[in-house]
Amino acid sequence: MEPIKNSTTPDVEDWDVSFGIPMNELKEILNAAELAEEFADDDPKWDETQPCIERMPSTIFDDVRPFIFEELQSQLEEKKAIKWYAVVQATLTRTTQENDVEYITTHFRSNCVVELMENTIAEHLESAFKKIQNSFEEFTQRGSGWSLEKILKLELNIAKYQPPSPSNYIPLPKKLTDKKAILNIKNEDQKCFVWCLLAHKLKIDYKNNANSIHHYIPHESEIKLGNVKCPVPVTNISTLEKLNNVRINVFGFEDEIFPLYISSREDLDCINFLYISNEERQHYCLIRNFSRLIGDLSKHKSTAHICYRCLHRFCREDLLQEHLNTVKM
Repeated sequence: MEPIKNSTTPDVEDWDVSFGIPMNELKEILNAAELAEEFADDDPKWDETQPCIERMPSTIFDDVRPFIFEELQSQLEEKKAIKWYAVVQATLTRTTQENDVEYITTHFRSNCVVELMENTIAEHLESAFKKIQNSFEEFTQRGSGWSLEKILKLELNIAKYQPPSPSNYIPLPKKLTDKKAILNIKNEDQKCFVWCLLAHKLKIDYKNNANSIHHYIPHESEIKLGNVKCPVPVTNISTLEKLNNVRINVFGFEDEIFPLYISSREDLDCINFLYISNEERQHYCLIRNFSRLIGDLSKHKSTAHICYRCLHRFCREDLLQEHLNTVKM
């Protein structure tokens, strides 16, 4: 099957690979025998002349999962590191108070994620599907009256990711500074990873100029680097986790927060780093309040419980745990 090139989805100009799978071509990547039970031969929804079929996004995800997984696997092998996101294009309909029927074509997009290792693809794929499904449900269940008419296309956008090693201080964008959730240490060396680990350990109050490096220099020897050299690349995070017995997540920022490296460890409190860059250099910062970083506190002033992999927020810990158990299945 030849994918559709030159996608019309917004913001894909900088992506190396961008293609969509029209729903009437899905049977080229599915098992026809299994589909026969779901779609009768006389069912117009499976007519080759139709531009699409009517299916809920969760069903589509089950169908295309192997195809997308294989494509991500292939691109990762070729490019060594990739970033990607998926989009479902759908037509929705609703009846107005005047009994007129309105139609809208819109997109439901996953978060952008980075793949550095093959063993993260499956979990990131599940998180992407859940993000799209949640966005779809929020759109149709918030009293707008919209309901699904047709799924037109599922689109996958992939680009080569080049994670250079972080170095010295970079001012935060105003959008992030206003969150008051990030400690950005003013270092002039290439040891921002070390200073961030120490900042988490020492917990210097903001009022005492916590972003000043003089707090951390006397404690530098407490951080074990082994054979890893500064600046520390993201690909060496797992090694330093083991050496220092810590659990570290790293998030990137390109207009939005996205997971860059999510620790496989579950036995320790999590340390969250933000990886930022400009045209000249890269830099690690310490995220001190993750809930505040990705969104405002709830109206009840209670901190949200967040899945680090898909960034979905839950109001209760038990709901988060239920979600995490589902993702692991």
